[in-house]
Amino acid sequence: MRLKSVTLLGFMGSNSTSSTVMLHVVQTTLRNYKQHLLLGLIIILAAFLRFYHLGSLPYGFHRDEVLNGYVGRFTLQNGVDLYSNTWPILYFDNFGDYPNILPMYISGLSTYVFGINEFAVRFPIALAGVLSVVLIYLLANFIFQKQNTALFASFLVAIQPWHIVLSRATAEGVLASTTFLLATILLFYGIAKQKLPLLLLSFFLSGSTYLLYPAYRVLVPIILLPSFVLTDSKKIKTVLITGVIFFFILTLAISQTTWGRGRFDQTTLFSQQSRPYVLIENFKAGMGGRPLLETRIFHNKIVLYGRELLYQYLSYFSGDYLFSRGGMPQRYQIPDIGLIYYAYLLGIVLFLIPSKLLKLLGIKSLRTKIVKNDKWLFYYFLLYILLVAPLASVVTQDDVPNVHRSFLMSVTIVFPIAYVFTQLFNYRWQKKRFSISLGILISFVMCLEFIYFWQIYTVHSSTFQTLYREDDKKPLLAYLDENQNKYDHIYLPSEDKLALYYLFDKRDFNSNLAGKFQKNLHIDQIGKLTFIDERCVSSKLDPNKILPNSLIINRSECQAELGFYEIARTKRLNSTDAYTMLVYKKPELNQ
Repeated sequence: MRLKSVTLLGFMGSNSTSSTVMLHVVQTTLRNYKQHLLLGLIIILAAFLRFYHLGSLPYGFHRDEVLNGYVGRFTLQNGVDLYSNTWPILYFDNFGDYPNILPMYISGLSTYVFGINEFAVRFPIALAGVLSVVLIYLLANFIFQKQNTALFASFLVAIQPWHIVLSRATAEGVLASTTFLLATILLFYGIAKQKLPLLLLSFFLSGSTYLLYPAYRVLVPIILLPSFVLTDSKKIKTVLITGVIFFFILTLAISQTTWGRGRFDQTTLFSQQSRPYVLIENFKAGMGGRPLLETRIFHNKIVLYGRELLYQYLSYFSGDYLFSRGGMPQRYQIPDIGLIYYAYLLGIVLFLIPSKLLKLLGIKSLRTKIVKNDKWLFYYFLLYILLVAPLASVVTQDDVPNVHRSFLMSVTIVFPIAYVFTQLFNYRWQKKRFSISLGILISFVMCLEFIYFWQIYTVHSSTFQTLYREDDKKPLLAYLDENQNKYDHIYLPSEDKLALYYLFDKRDFNSNLAGKFQKNLHIDQIGKLTFIDERCVSSKLDPNKILPNSLIINRSECQAELGFYEIARTKRLNSTDAYTMLVYKKPELNQ
């Protein structure tokens, strides 16, 4: 009888344990399902915000976009670029700036899938923007080991104006930053698990960013420089230090080439046209007969260039740049919208407030648990990336502060913000209602800011950016499509890559065009079209040599010479004049 009782109790105990285990498994499964569902919804949101009317928003096909699409497709289709170079790998000579050709190939491949149109050219970068949301989640989950924080970080990137606008505008920096995020994840996992293959793959991806966007030739070696502190393993340290040395040598070697220096020489802060150089010369001239030593002490290059570099660096962390107006180039600007939302500011402020001051405010443990695991060094490494991300932009003077060159900031700034916000929501306030109310308030403000941004972006940005997005080309091409058969010859300006716009619109990738393009992508003639290197074409034409039944196209601001008669005008989206259509009639002599 006792044996039966013991057996029954044992069975009941075993059954109870099994039920507990099963309950735990079910709860874990449901929790994971919920997290994966939320991540899926965030990805869907990110995709919608980046693919919605992508072919027409932003309105206007910028010259860099048509360059990417046309050159990429032409080279893939013919095996040579427009200058007859066979399968170039490193660069394409645009106007002496030597942009990377790999993004052009990627845009060209997209045209085989989606057709030859704006959507196809923009699609790869927009897709990279969506993928970066997933990578942010993986990176945050690895560091914080809290899915709520990882989800919030990915959500912040998904709705961020900075990330959305550039992802939709064929900005190669988005593709490079996404690739570098993946390289960073592999780097962290390789260090944590001491897996050499992961480290080598990370180095390979980091190196590939050199072929995607020039800024990473500066950023990669600087970012990886302190990576050896992330591990105690001598073997891994050796690999990391070797990688850093390799990338510094690679960057130095590229900087000695013509194509590696091209864009830097055009935009460098250290040119004779830069503000510090002009100030030095003016100060020297204004010193008169004062001692030479005084001039050398106060007006030397170290002082003036140092002040300018510091000014530019700090401008990337200013409220005006981040929250109010954004930066350059103007084609990325949205009226009255900054790069990130004001709601993010609370997270930044709480992150920067010293812990002692937080205690005085009654918040005792908001940051005491920062990455309380073995990943805390990785967290601070991400903060280091955020701090050095603008360095490639700081040494330039063209379009500064520059939202494209500093784009890596957009994906790294969300980590401290997401962490502080989730800590704030999870903090054990004396009144639970306060935590709920705080979460609702922040979410409400963020939601309002997002709605305001999306309305401005989708409704007003097209007319605001009309001069910078080059929307004057579409009406001109439409006019040519409708009327060019009426004329035997057409003269038009070659500026702004108008020939590429025409060829892209006509889907003309004939291999016979290879070698006909000259420096700065100028071509003399395409069929009945003659391209003139002048905005005011009529002023360059010899009336005695104008062919009969010709159409002459001027910029709208040009004054027509005697004998030229206006027959039509094209307008931009904001109703301003763009091009003037003229015909020539030989003036009759007064008898």
